[in-house]
Amino acid sequence: DSSGEGELLTPAEVREALRQATNDGAEPLEVLHMDACLMGLLEQAYQVSPYVGYLIASENLAWSVFPYADYARGVGTATSPDVLASNIVLSYSTRLSNAEGYPHTIAALDLGGVPTATAAVDDLATALIAALPTAQDGIGQAWMATQHFDSRDYYAIDEQDEYLDLVDLAGHLADAVTDTTVVSAAVAVQRAVADHLVLKERHLSGEAVIGGTTHQWTLNGAHGVALYFPPDNNVWGYGEYLAHTFRFTEHTAWGEFLLVYLGEATQDWDDLPKPGRPPVPEVEGHRVFLPVVLR
Repeated sequence: DSSGEGELLTPAEVREALRQATNDGAEPLEVLHMDACLMGLLEQAYQVSPYVGYLIASENLAWSVFPYADYARGVGTATSPDVLASNIVLSYSTRLSNAEGYPHTIAALDLGGVPTATAAVDDLATALIAALPTAQDGIGQAWMATQHFDSRDYYAIDEQDEYLDLVDLAGHLADAVTDTTVVSAAVAVQRAVADHLVLKERHLSGEAVIGGTTHQWTLNGAHGVALYFPPDNNVWGYGEYLAHTFRFTEHTAWGEFLLVYLGEATQDWDDLPKPGRPPVPEVEGHRVFLPVVLR
């Protein structure tokens, strides 16, 4: 931010940094907390999975509570990575739930389950492609009914948001599409995520007062991990996604499904409105963290 040049870390750069830091995955990080907005994507989990054991991230916007001291107090010599990841989720959620019930999402993902979940989504994408165009209306109905997350026009979750909860999407596809292969594949996605990927998940719907304005976030359909599924092909970032922003689209048919279902990216997509940097909502009050060295 301070450079004034729009500097950022791309998914490819994050992956490369983790590759180098972990000696090509020979010494993986046990827990990675992406303490930022909208990082709870299957695409993100896939991107870092060779180098990380557990990923903690939020499907929706994240709050700037930063209870790192609480996290650290829960670490002992016998603390396992899965327990640490679960405790961080619970600590973050408890802090926000007790602070006037701030709406939020947070989850710990067991990245050992990424191959199973990814294969299930790949099968679902292949089944959806085969079911088109007959399944077009059913897919649209499922998309509308699925839990969205606040990925643009921030502080308002609506049909313009392109991050959808994966389990909720699969459930609505199973309900709205009559093709039996799609139904079976959708149910398999739900099982793969619940049984193999999501270790611990917490979410809370509610109102938040931000800048004097009250915002309502309904998050009842959150299950821990989201997937990119924009409303149409006329949104910023769609073309870049299809060009493999994430390795996920290189190794699954999900990008191919989007291309068949939504069509090619708008040629002038670079000129479309950018969603901008997600805000980091602040809980009321201020905290000052001072470095302390204990010897």
